[in-house]
Amino acid sequence: MISDNGDESRNIRTISLPNFDISWAGASPGKPGYWFGSDDGQVLFMSLDETDLIGPHAIAPSDDAVNGIAFAGNLMAVSTRSDVTFLSTPEPGQRHIARTVFHGGAHGVASTRGGCIIGPMGRRGILLMDPRPETAHRVRILKPADEALYIYKVVSLASPNRGTILACAGRQGGFATMPLAGAGIENYGRKLRPAGVDFVDVAALDVDGFPFAVAALGLDCSIHFVGDVLRDLATTILDISSSRERAYRILCAEGHVFMLTDKSLYAFKDLAVQFLRGETTNNSTAQVLDLEAVDASLGPDRSLLVVMPDSVYRIEIDSILAGLDPRISRQRSDSRTDMGTKMLPTDSDDESWEPFEKSPWEKSEELELFEVV
Repeated sequence: MISDNGDESRNIRTISLPNFDISWAGASPGKPGYWFGSDDGQVLFMSLDETDLIGPHAIAPSDDAVNGIAFAGNLMAVSTRSDVTFLSTPEPGQRHIARTVFHGGAHGVASTRGGCIIGPMGRRGILLMDPRPETAHRVRILKPADEALYIYKVVSLASPNRGTILACAGRQGGFATMPLAGAGIENYGRKLRPAGVDFVDVAALDVDGFPFAVAALGLDCSIHFVGDVLRDLATTILDISSSRERAYRILCAEGHVFMLTDKSLYAFKDLAVQFLRGETTNNSTAQVLDLEAVDASLGPDRSLLVVMPDSVYRIEIDSILAGLDPRISRQRSDSRTDMGTKMLPTDSDDESWEPFEKSPWEKSEELELFEVV
């Protein structure tokens, strides 16, 4: 099921599973290994050494492709475009799996810093599941008051003294930050809506000491950096401006930034750290691996998991940062450097930043979950 590419290198591994067409892949937060979702709504766990398998289990009642898996303690959430299913994380040898389902679907699921599950649902808003016993049988729907926002991706940012903020990629409706909870919330949030930018993803920079630092990704491959979504008055843009490529995913790890497009995987070494230190990001250099992938996520043991049409590549972070083509274990010579940065001050004439003057949420809706028989 796993093969190494390259005679002397283990920089990349190709993962394929018999009778299991992988649509999503991610790291396991518990036992070291991988969780996979399939094109027909199944999930499967495999340990790093391949000795332990859990599943496959048919989870999604719709049998649609899995587009996200997230965990909150022992609670597991599996999303498709048609439904979001909640269950206790399966154990080895388990046959019957009790499940509850939200019939509505999401563009993925993610964990919050406070131990909840969130899922972006487009015009409908954000699905919120609190796994505490008194609330685990229902979900809340958080609907933005701004009807222009189409919530496509969402990430949770939090600190003990300043509360929890949801940063949302809202497609052509903009990039929005909205408070979720916490006495320390400093404002109602705000929205960035540069002309012509279609925001398709967002990621926490995940650098110690900067809990509210994020990067938002435009479909045009522009990356919008914010050091503190509650306080900063400017956004730094790394503008690749590629008319040939459409951006899919942005990932951040160890101060590095990774961008997946329909044609390439970009790796920007130390870019997040440089930005947060106030160092110049002009003429930033990216290592570029040409591939036509479907999705990507952070994997176990300092790796990236890249979902290909017929398999998953596990790529060692160090190899791509070093400029190696992990498929052939040779140094690449085509790093791209034709990139620049520019500033968008919030007080500019185009008024790109729009502060919310009141709560950005409409009254939330609570819905009971259905048991899957």
